[in-house]
Amino acid sequence: MTPSDLIAVSNKVQTAMRENGGFSADEIRRIVESECNAFVGAQADTKLIELADIIEAVQNVCGVPDFMLKSHSRDNPYRDARNVAMYVARKFTTLSLPELSKRFDCCHPTFIRAVKLSEKRIPEDEKYKKLVVMVLDKLGTLNKHTTRATAWVIDTALEGL
Repeated sequence: MTPSDLIAVSNKVQTAMRENGGFSADEIRRIVESECNAFVGAQADTKLIELADIIEAVQNVCGVPDFMLKSHSRDNPYRDARNVAMYVARKFTTLSLPELSKRFDCCHPTFIRAVKLSEKRIPEDEKYKKLVVMVLDKLGTLNKHTTRATAWVIDTALEGL
């Protein structure tokens, strides 16, 4: 996806916002993902990152079994792995918050708190930031599961960290 493609997507979002009187952040994200995938279209025969791929990447990086990512354990290694999985899932899937909460076997506010905690910890905690970067890097290597637009988002996220 080229910069001109991204500008075209941005213009389409702005036009849609003017015509419809504004959107929520989730609606804007869905429009952008839809438009990005439309641009990639025939060039990519794959889809956005699946939650299963995120869980697999977190398992590989953190060495935590998948059932512990859905547990309510407060032990630090499990909690951190679960929070990273929730953060990455929120940022790189199109699943709604209620659906993500259900898949992680937690309530909606718990999921939101985990994402916000990650957003706060990434700039402050070097070890936690490295964990997130390693998971994103692992996902970036799963090109068979990502569109070029999603790969660009992951690369951008890695540069920002």
